Amino acid sequence: MDQIMKDIKRRAFKLDILGGIVLFLLGIVFTWACSPHLFPYFFAKKSNLFETSSSQFKDERWYKCDNNMLLGYYCADKSGRYYLTTTKDGEYMGFYVYNNKTDIADEIVQATYEYMDGRKDSLSSLYLSGKGYLAKMGPEEEGFFTEYFNYNGKTIDDYNVKLYTFRMITPWKALTNDNGKTSLWVWVAIIMILFGIILILNYLTGNYKRVFTDALKKYGILPESLEKDMMFALHEDVAYIGEKYATFATPIGGFVIPYNCLIWAYLEVMKTQHYFYGIKTGVSEEYKLVFWDHNHKKNTVDIKKEEIGNKILDELYTRAPYFIKGYNEKLATFVTDDAFYRDMVKEVDERRNQFFDPQPDVPETKEGDVLRYV
Repeated sequence: MDQIMKDIKRRAFKLDILGGIVLFLLGIVFTWACSPHLFPYFFAKKSNLFETSSSQFKDERWYKCDNNMLLGYYCADKSGRYYLTTTKDGEYMGFYVYNNKTDIADEIVQATYEYMDGRKDSLSSLYLSGKGYLAKMGPEEEGFFTEYFNYNGKTIDDYNVKLYTFRMITPWKALTNDNGKTSLWVWVAIIMILFGIILILNYLTGNYKRVFTDALKKYGILPESLEKDMMFALHEDVAYIGEKYATFATPIGGFVIPYNCLIWAYLEVMKTQHYFYGIKTGVSEEYKLVFWDHNHKKNTVDIKKEEIGNKILDELYTRAPYFIKGYNEKLATFVTDDAFYRDMVKEVDERRNQFFDPQPDVPETKEGDVLRYV
């Protein structure tokens, strides 16, 4: 029994720890690729925007800021507004504000005009504070920016301007809505990271054992009874085949089934045709052992090779020659029907009872045998 649990733990380690680490790292790489501003947000060196001369401005350079001076907005998109602010050198530039902060921005605008008109002695006590980066204005934004200055016979040439916009963001905005764009791959990356963490925690907390212990409870198997049966069990790949029970060391925590609950078992072969630009490049095969139990529950176990699967089925049948062995199209067609399945269970129960009866005429089934009335 200890050997089985070690085997289960070893396979769970490969799935949960190694798989979790791979998923986590791939998620980080995808996040980095799809959210290029996320990591500079935390690690890029940042000067104060309003203490920096505009002659040092560069596209994608990061700054921190506390801004309490805005002069209205010259355009907007679905995510926010492009307000006007000034540089340290007195030039006009853009300052992007997301929708959840535009109420604060509007109050700052109001206070700025009141200060300029002499109605207030100072600028607003409210600030838009945070970290962000400069971005050169694109043609569309530059057009709105230019149009903003065209009034009372003046044009943008009459003002000192800097064609940059400061975009103040948060880590969440960097992930989900940076520059008004949301990438599907960002969500894929987040899911990969979270799933990787879940897998790792599943192993570290021993939660992978729960599938195995739940199976014991479901079939009413006492741990000591299973341990006794497994002492001299035949070990074949993932299978440990005893006299009463079959245990499988799967990465998801193991699976156990008593022979008196086994109704139908067969090997399932799944073939996948691969193509490269419409040209067939080969066929891959996957193998699963399929077990239907007396509760109408289907369980599957992955197997490396077809011959291993067949050998496991043969060994099971040697110990319990009353369950239905081998795939059959008719059974596959009707197996989901509850009434039909009850009859399957009844017939297998009859075979099992006759098998344990001391009379010599014990019926045996052949590969692919079906019910009498099919």
